[in-house]
Amino acid sequence: MYWASRTAAGLCPCCEGADFWTNLAGEKVCRRCNPPVPGAEKAATEKKPQEDKEQGK
Repeated sequence: MYWASRTAAGLCPCCEGADFWTNLAGEKVCRRCNPPVPGAEKAATEKKPQEDKEQGK
């Protein structure tokens, strides 16, 4: 129950942080527990529009 209440509140279940970034797979990842490597965050935001163009959206 503890973990479920933390994730439902938008907090990291491990460190209770609220700062997240989106990885290349589109998943939200805690910035404090798993900081992005240089360029990964920018690549993730640029990947989505390219996929939409390839799919004809």
